[in-house]
Amino acid sequence: MQYGFFQDTIISFEKKSPYLDEINSHGYRTHEINDENLNQPHWYLFGESNVYGWGIAKHDRFSDRLETNWQEKVFNFARPGASCEECVRILYGLSEIDQSPKGIILVWPYLFRRNHYTIANGGPTYLVGNHRDKNMLKHLVNNDEDMDIANFLHQIFFVEYWAKLKKVPVYHFMVDQKDVDMLKRKYVLDSCKICETGFSDCADSNDLANDKSHWGELHHKIFTFTIMNWIANS
Repeated sequence: MQYGFFQDTIISFEKKSPYLDEINSHGYRTHEINDENLNQPHWYLFGESNVYGWGIAKHDRFSDRLETNWQEKVFNFARPGASCEECVRILYGLSEIDQSPKGIILVWPYLFRRNHYTIANGGPTYLVGNHRDKNMLKHLVNNDEDMDIANFLHQIFFVEYWAKLKKVPVYHFMVDQKDVDMLKRKYVLDSCKICETGFSDCADSNDLANDKSHWGELHHKIFTFTIMNWIANS
């Protein structure tokens, strides 16, 4: 089923350089989505470029470290530049796969991000900047923390509903510790059962990936155990 650029089949993206040799046929830096892999115990993981592992060797990403520790496949469906609603669209794009995952791990992108939708674009425009990005602000001139949280809760609802229908658990994390702190300050964190340790807070801020922009290998290493401990105690 498809209406415009919204669809309920696996969403495909263009392959991203410099990882062309590591991308599957749908544009994700992960295992091929086929019966051989899906018939094994597996997990779904969603997020943005830090979760994708931009600037990080594939085997050093926390998704690959989870695989090694669990001895179970982790499908990394992260997309560089993704917003929260993009993660939800990718999840729903997997709806027609018969085999359900053991669980869903969502490392929510920066809550300020939004997708800008127009029919003329033939797809969403990714608003991936920050609070100083004028190209983003022109679409969000009245945005505030409460709007960020409301949009985020909207996305969590759809993820939880999908998981309820599939009868699989969901585990929520945040890429940015500032968003964790904001949700805590607004008394939202506990109600959503979100881990209090954000990806950005797992290691020193000097630990950066090869591109000197994304979080580095130590962040991935520590976040692996953050995820494992949170899931084990949930």
